[in-house]
Amino acid sequence: MKHCLALCVCLLLLQPCSFATTEPSVPVKAEVTAKESCLQDVLCAYSALEKLHTTYREYGSKSLSHVDLVAVLEETTAVLRPICARLEAVSADELKQLVLLADAIIWQSDWINSMYCAEYELDLPSKEVCGLELLAQLSGLIVERIQHPLTPQEEKAALLELYSLLKGEAVMTQPAYWLDERLAKDYKTAYYFLKEFTEALTMEDEAAAAELLQKLALTLEYLLQGGESERLRMEYLTKSFTNLLRDSEWQGVMAPVPVEKWNARTVLLADMTKRLPALESLISLVCKAALPSATE
Repeated sequence: MKHCLALCVCLLLLQPCSFATTEPSVPVKAEVTAKESCLQDVLCAYSALEKLHTTYREYGSKSLSHVDLVAVLEETTAVLRPICARLEAVSADELKQLVLLADAIIWQSDWINSMYCAEYELDLPSKEVCGLELLAQLSGLIVERIQHPLTPQEEKAALLELYSLLKGEAVMTQPAYWLDERLAKDYKTAYYFLKEFTEALTMEDEAAAAELLQKLALTLEYLLQGGESERLRMEYLTKSFTNLLRDSEWQGVMAPVPVEKWNARTVLLADMTKRLPALESLISLVCKAALPSATE
């Protein structure tokens, strides 16, 4: 069962690598925890599988050649192989929790982005499916293509290699069964926290900004009370939200009072960024400047 769960994790998602490659620069942490390292593996596995899912859609619409399809299949297997090997060392229970955490990060990020775009009338592409739903669709497609008598031999060979790595249909159907256990806690609270935090950065009234940040500091304490899993969730949600603002070419509002002259705001923000370092990039994007003493 442990081996099965390890491979299910590799079948699981999250724009991990996309988070990593598109986020603004963030101060490098002194060390990455074992859980965070495993979560990064899960997210990178999803990134490869999401690309494969997109590739099949493009192939189906005749916008991609069969040669390119096979190349992406082989690339997906190459990416997943070392990830599968590393996750074999993680216990079954830990692996399942990583799967659910990764899924929560993925769909909650998508929900937050969709809400913000709708509220501020931003015209950005949205995902039709994500998270466990995407994996369920992809798993069914892989099985169907393997079994179809007209699937070209080169594609079938590449699919069978991936199928073997993922230990077959019994393992590949697991994500669909885990939908009932999906983590759905506090994603609305996270959205309003990030939106109001951004507003607090741009308020002209220093006293009003400080008052709002004091309230948000309590919200952040609540959001992080679940320990490392909640910290990781909020780190990724914050990175995703920051990416959304940047990718939409949101210009932000230069703080009327220069950042260097902030008083109460600086102290409050410095404390909050120590608890959630990803906030530093959001501050930098909105205010076009780094927060003084944020990492001291």
